[in-house]
Amino acid sequence: MIEIVRLYLKNNLQLKQVPLAVNRKIINGEVLRNPVCLKCMEKSCVKQNTTGEFVCDDKISSYHVKLHDLEISTFGHLGDLSKLKQGHYAYKSSSKMKYNQFEKIINDQLKPLISSCEAFETSTRTEVLNSFHDASKWARQMSINAENLLRKSEGDSIAEKFRNSSSDLKSIYKCSTLLNDALQVYEIFINPRNVDYGPKRDTQIYQLFDKFQAILFNSEGKANNKSFKLEGESYVKIPTYQSFTTIPLSLLHNALKYTFGNAKIIIKFQEIPGDKLIIKVISEGPHIDDSEKNKIFDKNFRGKHASKLHHDGLGIGLYVASIVAKKHNSTISVISEPLQYEREGILIAMNTFTLTMNIK
Repeated sequence: MIEIVRLYLKNNLQLKQVPLAVNRKIINGEVLRNPVCLKCMEKSCVKQNTTGEFVCDDKISSYHVKLHDLEISTFGHLGDLSKLKQGHYAYKSSSKMKYNQFEKIINDQLKPLISSCEAFETSTRTEVLNSFHDASKWARQMSINAENLLRKSEGDSIAEKFRNSSSDLKSIYKCSTLLNDALQVYEIFINPRNVDYGPKRDTQIYQLFDKFQAILFNSEGKANNKSFKLEGESYVKIPTYQSFTTIPLSLLHNALKYTFGNAKIIIKFQEIPGDKLIIKVISEGPHIDDSEKNKIFDKNFRGKHASKLHHDGLGIGLYVASIVAKKHNSTISVISEPLQYEREGILIAMNTFTLTMNIK
């Protein structure tokens, strides 16, 4: 929808000559045509996350209107709050459009367009979900049956039973589990309301991470000389929806895809009794700068080195994981600490994704 809105604004006769941005991304050619704005290095108007009229230090106005989840902005105006004097050399070059005029254009013309887009998206989403329904149902049943077979193997946990099972059973369980969770990720991606599907059940989070690291090591890690190491322990059980499995899968798979060399991926558990469970997934990979940190959990976002390091990926996993975490009153955060060396021209960092869960 955002691309449709950008295209519409770019070709709107009333707005064609003024600089515009959608969610702080500039459209319509030049950043700003006002000569003062063109010299400005700060671009504080572009960085605004407010609504209404904003006046910068150079006394020029920008306007910001929020419509649904979009922020639509325009820059370089002499608004009601602007202090630019008539004798100033940039006065004649500044647009005389007022905030209420801009707001009216956006509300009158874009609201119907966005409503139509949302109606179309809902209809399309419903059709896609209907086609997913049977496949998801069969995948869940396959996963349940495979786990029932696995429980007959030796070991105290699912991960241990998996390691002790035959290669054929490993393959069946691995494929059925990953297929089931991949379909679940897509279902939530298409319709986030599926995040609370089914009843909650008590889940031992440590065992869940242990299970997925064993599966991912055998499915992808071993072939690429990458492995996991669990540190710390936790026996606490936390009520979770079925969708929760997308979090360990996404965090571990993300680390596996972007880890350089054969450095171990650390899964570190820290339990604050009666309060919080903190799980850190620590790996060595491309440095995540501040601009990427702000977008890494956005829908369809992939880092600048993603394609070079791993051919697949649609920017879905971490986006869905963040949705599921919020539904479980949990948070996922990221820290990237540069290690002061490069590989293949890429700055390497110690990247830590932290899942913080409330035990209460």
